[in-house]
Amino acid sequence: MLAASILTARKRYQWGVSIQAGLHGSVLLLYFVQISFFLHEKVLLSTVLPISSVMVILAIVHLWYDRIIMVRRAELEKQTTKDRIARDLHDDIASTLSSARIYVDALRRAPKEIQQSNPELLQKIGDLLTEASDALTDIVWTVTHRQDTLGDMLARLRIQISDTCKPCSLTCSFDIEVEAKELELSDTVTRNLYLIFKEGIRNVVKHAKASSVSFRATVNEGILKMVLTDDGVGFPRKDRSGADLKESQETHQFLNPLHGHGLLNMKSRADDIGAILNIESLSGKGTTISVSRKMT
Repeated sequence: MLAASILTARKRYQWGVSIQAGLHGSVLLLYFVQISFFLHEKVLLSTVLPISSVMVILAIVHLWYDRIIMVRRAELEKQTTKDRIARDLHDDIASTLSSARIYVDALRRAPKEIQQSNPELLQKIGDLLTEASDALTDIVWTVTHRQDTLGDMLARLRIQISDTCKPCSLTCSFDIEVEAKELELSDTVTRNLYLIFKEGIRNVVKHAKASSVSFRATVNEGILKMVLTDDGVGFPRKDRSGADLKESQETHQFLNPLHGHGLLNMKSRADDIGAILNIESLSGKGTTISVSRKMT
């Protein structure tokens, strides 16, 4: 049994000499201890029990390590599939979108007669292609597992906020008080945190009429808190029935269905990762989006 276990461990698990000596030496020692202890007992104790204990221990060790190997293979296959999807998306769809955007830019440079016929349509097509290309880039980023720390996610988010604000002449400031390089995040947490604040900054650009945006990230006593604040017009002062809110109700959250699916999606994403999402808005005094999550 020991010989079979040694051969299997060497061929299948590639165990080194030290691991082999530790495991099989311990099993052999246990066998001789039992033989010596039950030397003058019945056959059941002096022979069957020592051999059975060796069989059970070796079986448990091999089954346990087989499970480890299966988990590692599953993770490797999962990562391989994700890399393939990301590569296919980038190579096939991204190139198509880029080509389409080039044609739109060419139409914009066409004679004025062509431009004046449908200027709004050309602008809409160009905006949609830009958004689709940006969304595709985000999908490729979130399905690859090379950026797997809080620091990587915050760096990506900072670039996203800056790039979104720059064309709109929005002033953006950052206050990131996080030693984040050692804090690893799962794919799900990374994707949802990133998309929550990506949706938030898009709402600022589209609806807030703000002049400045600030982003802050801190980790205090194991709690990650990320806050996005703007100085825009805030949410419409309407309740669920559509009636005007009273002054005491002016600070409210995303429960109002009039605010569309974006805020509800943000709430759903926060729930998926066990985070607390809070959205506060004062009419005419801006909006604050904060997400808190315990880091494990």
